[in-house]
Amino acid sequence: MDEYAVMQNHSHHEIIKELREIIEMQSKELAKQKKMAYIGELASRLSHDLRNPLSVIQVSVENLILLYGIDDGKQRQIERIKHSIDRITQQVDNVLDYVKERPRIIEKTKTSEIISNSIESVTVPDGIKITISKNNYDVICDKNQLSVAINNLILNAIQAIGNEGIINIKVSKKEQWVIFEIQDSGPGIPNDDLPHIFDPLFTTKQIGTGLGLASVKSIVEFHRGTISVSNSPTIFKVKIPENPI
Repeated sequence: MDEYAVMQNHSHHEIIKELREIIEMQSKELAKQKKMAYIGELASRLSHDLRNPLSVIQVSVENLILLYGIDDGKQRQIERIKHSIDRITQQVDNVLDYVKERPRIIEKTKTSEIISNSIESVTVPDGIKITISKNNYDVICDKNQLSVAINNLILNAIQAIGNEGIINIKVSKKEQWVIFEIQDSGPGIPNDDLPHIFDPLFTTKQIGTGLGLASVKSIVEFHRGTISVSNSPTIFKVKIPENPI
């Protein structure tokens, strides 16, 4: 076999090898998509099954307050119930946001509306104070999804602080970027955990799915934005292009 034939034969082998690798990679990706679709369907059914009894519990608690009133001791118990409802609801939402494709509605909105939507469903403990900057900017985005992302960061801050502390929410603009910053007075994130904080299923908490921050990252990246975190104090920074389209 002459040198040209040897080279041609080697080239054919390389092409076949590359094709096999591509096919194998695509097969794995397809299997992953099918698995995620199945998990998404399962999570959707679980969400439906959980939301109904959670709503009943929440309405029942509110009715009991109206009927009998509450003293300071009962108030703490009521807050614990509300926090538990919020936590379960958020964990279900985290799974759904990560594994299930949702229709995207891109529209021009105000950052103040995003912040307002993010906070309205949060039960803030009495010992935690939230401050919000008055800056207000236009941004083209999926308002509901971006609100979910900021809501996750606020809940994360509340859990990090515990019973008492401060959360500062700042909105600013630099060139074409709209920037959301959520700062908390909690103890901070261990340095060893920082590189993994946005990895799916990674969590340092005894409770939780480990999908909250991964879901936030996915939403931000859909908007062609970036998310980062720094310590001392803990600040999550979300940068979204003013017009990601």
